[in-house]
Amino acid sequence: MPFLGLRAASGGGAAVAVPVGSSDVAPAQPVAEGTVHPQPSTNAQPSTPNANNAPYATANQHLANADDDRRLSPDQFTRVDGRGLWRSWTRNFKTKLLALLDLIDNSLDASIETEDTSSGGDEDNNGEGSFVGRVHIYPDVSPTPDAVSSNLMSDDTANSNNGNTGLCIVNNSVKPIRPLVRVLEVYNSSKVHSGSGDIGENGVGLKQGCATLSNLSFVLAKNAEEGFVELGLIAEALQRVEGCYLPAFRFELSEEEDEGAVLVNLREQMFNLFTQPKHLNVAKCIAQYGSAARGSQSDLDKGIDRLVAHFRGILDFYGSKHVFAVVLDDVHGDVARTTDPIQELRAAIPKTYLHVPDNFDFRIGSSPALREKITFQYWPQRLVELTSFMVNIHETLPWHEHMAWTGSDTYQMRVFVGFDRMRINNPDEGKAASLYIYSRQSGRLIKHEPDARFHLGLTSGGTDYCQALTVLIDDIGGKLPLNPTKQDVAFGEQANGAVHEENLFAYVGAVAKFNWDWNYAKYDKKKTRLTARVKEFGNQLVEAPMRVIDRCQLTTFSYDYKYRKRDWVRVNMASAIEMPGPDTHFHLIADPPPPPLSPPPPIYGPPSDNNGGTLDSNGRRTRRRIDGPGEEAGQQLQRLQPMAGFPGKVWQCDRCQQINLPIRARCRICGATAPQMDPEVDIEAALGASIFEPAAQNDGASRRSGGTQNGYAPAGASDDDDDQSDTSTKEYYVDLCNKLTVKLEKRTEKNDQLKGKVKELKGEVERLTQLLSQQSLGEQSIPFLR
Repeated sequence: MPFLGLRAASGGGAAVAVPVGSSDVAPAQPVAEGTVHPQPSTNAQPSTPNANNAPYATANQHLANADDDRRLSPDQFTRVDGRGLWRSWTRNFKTKLLALLDLIDNSLDASIETEDTSSGGDEDNNGEGSFVGRVHIYPDVSPTPDAVSSNLMSDDTANSNNGNTGLCIVNNSVKPIRPLVRVLEVYNSSKVHSGSGDIGENGVGLKQGCATLSNLSFVLAKNAEEGFVELGLIAEALQRVEGCYLPAFRFELSEEEDEGAVLVNLREQMFNLFTQPKHLNVAKCIAQYGSAARGSQSDLDKGIDRLVAHFRGILDFYGSKHVFAVVLDDVHGDVARTTDPIQELRAAIPKTYLHVPDNFDFRIGSSPALREKITFQYWPQRLVELTSFMVNIHETLPWHEHMAWTGSDTYQMRVFVGFDRMRINNPDEGKAASLYIYSRQSGRLIKHEPDARFHLGLTSGGTDYCQALTVLIDDIGGKLPLNPTKQDVAFGEQANGAVHEENLFAYVGAVAKFNWDWNYAKYDKKKTRLTARVKEFGNQLVEAPMRVIDRCQLTTFSYDYKYRKRDWVRVNMASAIEMPGPDTHFHLIADPPPPPLSPPPPIYGPPSDNNGGTLDSNGRRTRRRIDGPGEEAGQQLQRLQPMAGFPGKVWQCDRCQQINLPIRARCRICGATAPQMDPEVDIEAALGASIFEPAAQNDGASRRSGGTQNGYAPAGASDDDDDQSDTSTKEYYVDLCNKLTVKLEKRTEKNDQLKGKVKELKGEVERLTQLLSQQSLGEQSIPFLR
């Protein structure tokens, strides 16, 4: 049977249109439900006041009656301007795309099976044995003329595009769908505290989203066990100053087993209902919907045909028992302005939701054959070193009072941190640390901060945390208060919202900083090296099986916190232990440690300072003097002599008398060509014996360096000075330390004396300041100023 589980209309025969909310109205009686106000009670009787305390009893009874809504008459309620309300609906979303995503939220929340709804879903689901959630989005197109009446509505016919810009959103539901008369009430929502547990109820967001996207929308619903389908309208043309009008209609399904016969019967019911004079305004809306279709029929007939085509789609939607559909006619705004809004949705949906199961059937396309299944692997495909953290958050006590927290007063927030390899390779995107906040059952993206360093308490200047660091807050428990359109976090809704917000960002910022520091240390704390390594992963999608981030086994850490009064909270790096996860696919491998440095060449003579000068026996730096080319060559020769490959054969330039090493073919000063030298020429003969002889001291005192002017003695040079010290290098440094200690003590004593003088001067300044103040008041004058 094509429509399993649908019962026939009572009494047999043709199905009839039954008004919503009533079972005693004659067939084809219309029902257009708007806002239903409570009626006053006709049986209320005044109570007798207490004889002993009559004035107080009368006042209390008066207050009790005033609090009873049932005693109010209809003319006491405030009138709702339908047109003004419609205009307010269209201004609640920042963009049209956000309005469309809000409608998709309703579909996802109704289709995702949770622990609370696991026993209420479709049991067979088209023979699959377990419930599979489905959301299909496709363009709204019109069927060919007479397709319904001739029972020739194939998939190709129903999805032939005539240039329309409408959209259809169809989803199955785990639980039965609420009656449309309740769904279309103006403000009927059971959400309390931002609706953490009641999202997909198709309440206020349905009207706001439809009004933002289109001036005319249709809502269709099917519950298999009830044996009827429902149709609702959300149209701007139906609104009046006197009130808001959102009609809903119910149509019984016949017991015919033939699919075409059921659809033809449904079409007859709709035609008989909407041709009645009292439904003229609704008929105009349906005719407007049918005017886009081709054919010689009237616009009303074509509009009914298009609606019947949508009913056909939900009646046989993969064997699902409970199906809900929203049809948006002529979508306007930034969603329809693009050349391919379907492609735009394909790019936005995977980034927008975190908790969509792997087996969920989410499809976007023009026809059943072309509807591409969306995979929710956006972040596992992009983030390098994707890591999961669980942080405890308190809603009322600040973080610096964490010692007073108890387990029952806190909740756990899941945080994902990683480096976005695609963003860092895109020159058009920023590289600063970004923050994404997801919330509720479907893991809907609530807020995005492109540069969240300030919010997370991180350094905002320079290039710190600018390696495409990405932080995801996953509020799976629904603890964050949201605004009605789910576009921001409304901490102001809570009594201690400021404390809740500070605690959240303090701990999220702590784990974000820790993750960055952990990977930063892998590359010797060089940001350029960390940036280069993240870029090496490229921006190409990896064709590998990946799981939804909500169900991934990612890398985690065990760690402790450290606190500094009221300033900050940080993760203690010394206590951190990494536990790699199999679903973290991109890893940053630390650079190998650098090879050990080769020992420096031996230095002859006294120690030198960092500027190339030498230190005398008193620890004072001497000026580096070069008297001629011979002395400079002697220094170079002395430093290179202990190294292999330098035999010591040098040559002197005939033009500039510059001494050059044998590895040079030209003079390093004038560029003259090296002369032919005998390989047996001795170094002393080439350089001249004068540079190897001890230089005379200007002051007649013997230097510790052995008598050379520059403080270096070539290897093999002899020194016959009797005053040369034979003190070892160790004794030299001991003596130097003693002298520095004495010098430091003298300087300390001098500083103490200066401090005493400064103190005396401050006292004198204060005394003079008091005298000046007294003089300004005319009490006395300063003698030395006369």
